[in-house]
Amino acid sequence: MTSATSENTRALASDMQHEDVSDSKVAPEESGDAQRIPLRSQALGDTLVRMGCLKAQDIPAVLRHSARTGKKFGMSALALGLVSKRDITAALSIQQGLFHGDGDRIRVPPALVTLHRPHTEEAEQFRRLRTRLLTRSDGTALRMLCVSGAGAQTTSSFVAVNLAVSIAQLGRKVLLVDTNLRLSHLNQLLGLRQHVGLTEVVNGDSDIAEAFAPALVRNFTYLPAGRPAFNPQEVLCSEAFARIILQQTERFDSVILNTGDGLDTADAQLVWALAKSVLLVARRDKTRMPDIRDATSLVAESRAHLVGTVMTK
Repeated sequence: MTSATSENTRALASDMQHEDVSDSKVAPEESGDAQRIPLRSQALGDTLVRMGCLKAQDIPAVLRHSARTGKKFGMSALALGLVSKRDITAALSIQQGLFHGDGDRIRVPPALVTLHRPHTEEAEQFRRLRTRLLTRSDGTALRMLCVSGAGAQTTSSFVAVNLAVSIAQLGRKVLLVDTNLRLSHLNQLLGLRQHVGLTEVVNGDSDIAEAFAPALVRNFTYLPAGRPAFNPQEVLCSEAFARIILQQTERFDSVILNTGDGLDTADAQLVWALAKSVLLVARRDKTRMPDIRDATSLVAESRAHLVGTVMTK
């Protein structure tokens, strides 16, 4: 499974170097033959337009530059200052099938480094983490996993979403649930507005299918926290919450639950008790060792298993 992802990553890096390979040196508007547009150039141009990174009227200028200089479509658009390298990488990721574009405009959240910058060391570290969790001897860590901060000022939401996306890249159906019912950060990371979510589903105000946020990534489904709950612990310890989450383990290959600070309130401990597997996130120069020890003890008290601790910058 990891080799398949590595092949996707290598292919994307190769496309960045050799994107839009074409034997044609004649711009279509000069030849009068629209079919002379290289298919890969046409696809990349269309994707960049759908993303809102390139205007349709700028495509002829890019093709003329490509014909004159011999550069590929993306590199010509970059040379003309019409797009950025990040735009090209994101567009190529969409063409690789890593993104799923629904609608007229595709928004690529920068926080998704596993998709936005899949050939970087940062993305590779998430793939390593994924592999370690998948190859654990018990084999259950990714069936239902809770990702929590070991103290304040951690980046547990960032870790949770990129881990979930990296698992989805293997073709596994993944559900990411935001259980931080006090102060959620996942919507902001994903570039989403306030949306009905877990709170409304547990309270019976919304069906779960309606609460799922629009997905940009294949095999990846996101259930937002919903409106801030005035009684988060009552929601998280309810039979309805447990039933809803356990039902999702029958529909998805992996269910990732993201909480807030594991020490600030008892909210996270309620989720740990249900998930049974916990991944703690610490932050270099921010998280104190006593906080990690305290969080580890609380995981044990919740009768959950600590699968590991991740240190982020």
